This record gives sequence, C-alpha cells and structure tokens, in this order.
Amino acid sequence: MDQIRILVADEHLTVREGTCTILRREPDCQVVAQAASGAEALTLAETSPPDVIVIDSALGMPQDGVVLKRLRQLAPQAAVLVLVTYDDQCYLDAIMQAGADACLLRNARCHELVGMVRQVARQKSLAPV
Repeated sequence: MDQIRILVADEHLTVREGTCTILRREPDCQVVAQAASGAEALTLAETSPPDVIVIDSALGMPQDGVVLKRLRQLAPQAAVLVLVTYDDQCYLDAIMQAGADACLLRNARCHELVGMVRQVARQKSLAPV
C-alpha cells in the first residue's frame, strides 16, 4: 500500500481539521474526504472510497451503531478507526461489535493516531476478502 487514503469524520470542525493536518504531514497519508456528520461520512465513503475511515464515536454510534454498520456495507475495503472520549469497556465492545476495526482515545498523541491509522490500514490490506 503506497498511500493510505483516509476519510476523516468529526462533527467538530477544529478537531476534524486538526486530525487532517496531522495526517497530511505524513508522506504515506492522503486525506481524500472530510465529513461533518454520519450521513455525510456514508456518502463520502461510497463516492471517495478510502482505505481508512477515522470517525468520531458520536457520529458512528447513534442508534446502536447504525452508521458504523452501514459504513461496513458501503466501504467493506476500508478499515474503521473510531475516536472515543472514554475507555469504558462496555462502550468499546459495542463499537467493535458495530463494525470498528480499532478504537483510539481522542486525547492520543499525534504519533499514536498516525501509527494506528497505519496499523489498521496494514491489517485490512492483509485480511482475506
């Protein structure tokens, strides 16, 4: 995998742009789309197919994870990394059951975010289809 194509979805503009800025600094990361809502993330996942979707848990988990489940259907090739505020195990389990490939705390360091994006992209590209 040469370039990791990334969709970033977060309702908070500052967080979304900050995440994109961090990822764009990396030579192997290409932010192909940004979404401010779960509905927008679904549309963009279909029209600008990413390798990795970085999505805020608030967008992915409403109504028992319907957005995450739908992302799995629309972009089965994409790894889904969910940014979470809390590390409550029950909540993390629900996110993983809804279709996430990994979770990362929103207060993670920049290098942790980049490392996790690379890790989920690599794991997804090696997974049998």
